[in-house]
Amino acid sequence: MAGQHQPGPTGQSAVAQNIDDGTLARTASPAPGPLALCTATGPSDFSWGYGDVVVWKVLPKWLGGDPDRLSNYKDRWVRDHRAAIKRLSLQYNLPPELLAGVAWIETGGKPYTSKLDLYRLRRFDHSGDPLLEPMTITKKPGFTSMGPVAIQLRRAAETMGVDFDRLNEKEKSELVDCLQNADNDLAIVARHLWQLKQIDFPDPLPVGPLEIQIIGARYNRGRELSLQQIRLNTSYGDFIVKFIPRLRVLLAE
Repeated sequence: MAGQHQPGPTGQSAVAQNIDDGTLARTASPAPGPLALCTATGPSDFSWGYGDVVVWKVLPKWLGGDPDRLSNYKDRWVRDHRAAIKRLSLQYNLPPELLAGVAWIETGGKPYTSKLDLYRLRRFDHSGDPLLEPMTITKKPGFTSMGPVAIQLRRAAETMGVDFDRLNEKEKSELVDCLQNADNDLAIVARHLWQLKQIDFPDPLPVGPLEIQIIGARYNRGRELSLQQIRLNTSYGDFIVKFIPRLRVLLAE
């Protein structure tokens, strides 16, 4: 149970444990290839758009505004994808509330198509010309978060064992398209969460509220930080832990 053991030492390697080292995650071990977890086919998820933002944040109630539109959307998204969330959580030996909590936080907010626009802007800004690089005003394209359950492109690539910057333009475009599909997005996020777990809580240690707090914080703040640095701000993971009762209802409906 959580609380009966201390997290792994801060100096522990941040290199994720090989996925075949001994959990149910071995069943999800990706096939060879740069984008091995991009296996699902089907429509892209653009279910949250500019119109939703207007109704949520701009319009007053008397003109049809709805301040609860975002939270209701998040509830519905988790509920609609609960089967995939539970299946992936079982594969990775993670509590479904962790993946569901990340999904609840990340879905909605910015219109999904705006992420594509931001990526295009960053690609243009970082043209690859070394003389123009000091003049760039945006973050690199790999820092763009994509998919309904937002994950940075560089993190999605790392999750599949590749460096985003070393992908060719066709592969980068394929990764962007891959993350628009909710099933691919969830599969990559689930594997990323499992890899983050290995940093502080290597298998076979269980995942309880304490672990969810730290893993959630790492998803938000990055794998490079030490455990002490992560503990300085665990608000992302704290939210998931406090929201567990509601997440269980959504997963059960």
